[in-house]
Amino acid sequence: MRGPVIRVFIADDHAVVRDGLALVLDATSDMVVAGATGDAREVLAQIRTGPWDVLILDLSLPGGGGLEVLSQIQPLRPDVHTVVYSMYPEEQYGARVLRMGAAAYLSKSRSIEELLEAIRRAHRGQRYVTQTIAEQMLTPRGRGPAADSISDRELQILELIVDGQRTSDIAASLCISPSTVSTHIKRIKEKLGVGSTVELARVALERQIVARSSPE
Repeated sequence: MRGPVIRVFIADDHAVVRDGLALVLDATSDMVVAGATGDAREVLAQIRTGPWDVLILDLSLPGGGGLEVLSQIQPLRPDVHTVVYSMYPEEQYGARVLRMGAAAYLSKSRSIEELLEAIRRAHRGQRYVTQTIAEQMLTPRGRGPAADSISDRELQILELIVDGQRTSDIAASLCISPSTVSTHIKRIKEKLGVGSTVELARVALERQIVARSSPE
């Protein structure tokens, strides 16, 4: 007997990825695409009433970023389960997004079969934890207490700094004021013990707190 069809919403800033995932999901007998967008603000606007069961969420979204979306999903729609699907390595964000309430974190280097299995498990209210993330959670990488104290918002900003964005660009992307961004940057520098933004980016990469973006 066929089970319920899983309604999946796709949030990814690359149209090619959105279209490709839509083709795969629509060709899968137990799934259907319930919508798609490339903007974080649009996800949050639609999630209140959208007929979704599972959200496929990229972290690199304009309009606030995937971490911001993830932080707001639980209070808005606790019935929607999130599978984070990102270009960033699993050891970089996996444990963090699971702690934030995601059902799974998969790097885009993973097979489409693993993504489909993660969606199915998420729909059943289960987690899909890759071996990479399981090992990380059992054996912390030891980035140090300073790195571990960085908040989700600070991590978003640090990620954008490493990508070469200026304060004004970061503010526009996250929909916050430049002064707020500057305050966050100051706090991150204090936590990591650095004096300049250039040094901040270098230390973030060396300690593997974030990874430099690469074309998908």
